[in-house]
Amino acid sequence: MPLLLVSSPLLGAASWEPVAKILRAEGEAVVCPEFGLGEGDGPRWRWQVGAILAEFPAGWPSPTLIGHSGGGPLLPTIASAIGGADGYIFVDASIPADGASRLDLFEEEVGVAAVSAVRRHLEAGGSYPRWTNEDLRSTVPDARMRAQILAMLRPQGLDYWAEPIPVFEGWPDAPCGYLGLSSGYEVRAEQARRTGWLCLTRDGGHFDLLTRPVEVAGEIREMIGHLRQS
Repeated sequence: MPLLLVSSPLLGAASWEPVAKILRAEGEAVVCPEFGLGEGDGPRWRWQVGAILAEFPAGWPSPTLIGHSGGGPLLPTIASAIGGADGYIFVDASIPADGASRLDLFEEEVGVAAVSAVRRHLEAGGSYPRWTNEDLRSTVPDARMRAQILAMLRPQGLDYWAEPIPVFEGWPDAPCGYLGLSSGYEVRAEQARRTGWLCLTRDGGHFDLLTRPVEVAGEIREMIGHLRQS
């Protein structure tokens, strides 16, 4: 079955490319679409899902959908658009809930107090995240890699963060797994465990798909093997 790697809209497809290259070299059929942040009228998520659908090869079987970070909430709508999924893997990602916005999910992960300041900043016309070189230093020790991540970053305003994202009735309709990379998503890893999903966690960083792609690719392969047998 093919793999569809869904990046955070805030970073773009380049964030998955090191892992995608490894998986392709090992014989996996991999699509890693660049779908942007949406444009024109209507919900951002609808535009993003449409852009992914346009890049998914016609005639391919249902893929395993693998979402990192803010790509996680899009997985059910992507599955609907492409006609189904063989499985779902969330990689240090938010787990979708019907009608929840990215800001709602972020609040569940880090707490009301932490998100209140972000919400006020967005409501005043600001954008988020505005990471700096110093913000990333502890999790991304390599200066060149920090510069690469900051160059990818596309901070967004309230319309992106506050729009509700739907989840179809009956989701999840295929086996799910959760790969936790960092302590920042432990709330979601624990949610996955309680739900009975396959769950792997590592003591790493949120950007390990860029900084440790060999390890992340290996863990994804392990999870795919389990999901394909379930």
